[in-house]
Parts: sequence; C-alpha cells; structure tokens
Amino acid sequence: MRISYEHQNFYTGERGGRLGVGQAFTFNRDIIGAKLAFLGGEHKLLPQLAVGIQYRRDEPQAAYLVLGSRKRKDYYASATKLLFDNHLVLSGAVRFNKVSRPGLYGLGPTRTQRSKQYEASAAWLPTRRLAVGVEYRTQPDTSLTFAVQRDWTNAFVAYAFSPTISLTGNLIDLGVIGTARNQRAAFLSLQAAF
Repeated sequence: MRISYEHQNFYTGERGGRLGVGQAFTFNRDIIGAKLAFLGGEHKLLPQLAVGIQYRRDEPQAAYLVLGSRKRKDYYASATKLLFDNHLVLSGAVRFNKVSRPGLYGLGPTRTQRSKQYEASAAWLPTRRLAVGVEYRTQPDTSLTFAVQRDWTNAFVAYAFSPTISLTGNLIDLGVIGTARNQRAAFLSLQAAF
C-alpha cells in the first residue's frame, strides 16, 4: 500500500477577473491518495496491476463554486510492465472521475456521471540511471465554456542520481489552460523521496 499527499497553489493574477473570481486570487488544493499493487511484478510474466483512489479538497470553497468544483474522489486502475530485453517500461491506466478537466479547474457544473479517461506512457532505459520517454493523457469534453481543451502530451528525460533523488526534463503540451492558449513549456523538476 502506498499513501501520498500533495498540496497545490494556483495564483490567478490578472486572469482571475476573466474567470469570475477576481484578480490576484489564490486557489488551493489538497490531494490524498492510496494505491494498492496486487498482481504481477518486474520478474513475472504478468504486468504489475494496481488500483487506487485520490481524494481532492479545494479551498476556498466559495471561489470554486464559481468554476463548479467541489470535494471529490477519483478511482483508477493501472498496469505496468518492464521488458528487460528491450529496456522498456510500458504503462497504462484508466481513471474514473467526474471532472471536466484535471488541475485546479476541477469539476464542471454539468458533469454528474463518472467518465473514463485514459493514460499511457512508454520509457526507454539506455542505462540503469537514465530514462527517455513519452506520456499521453486523454481529456473529457469540458462543460466550461471559457476553457476548451485537448488531450495532453509530454516527452521527458529523467536521470536518477540515487534510488531517492532524480532530475527530470520535460517538454509538455497542455493545449488550452483556462483562457490561455498554446500552453507548451519546457521545465526541469528535482524529486527527492524519503
């Protein structure tokens, strides 16, 4: 069993007025997750299968009501397979949720039924410490008229300095975020686990 916690902040700046929450407004989100792997593994024929749940709480609640967001749970199932001979890691997941879009826009006002969204990734491991890969994530039809969207794509290079410290470079295309179009970026992230 793996337990996780994440806290997000989103500063609206001048775009807050267009979103209906006022300029220079800050949204906050807490995400608590639990994941259970129950079958397969790196040395077995079957992929590793897992199921999980994420609970998300948005604050301040009054501001999120403008965007139709609220507390919610997401459920997901995933499969991951390591192909030693080809130095490949393949992964896929299906997520069941009610969101109109991921991230801080959260839940659209008209979505009452859970939809299935798909995620897939592939990574090549030329060395024990280096990974090069791509990721793809589908997005639901949005019910937010000011926030059209398309599926997300990402290409990355990751290097593990140790089992607990890694550096990742990303080229990501998120399409439209809120009222901002062509949301493409390159960034570096450093992760440490303990």
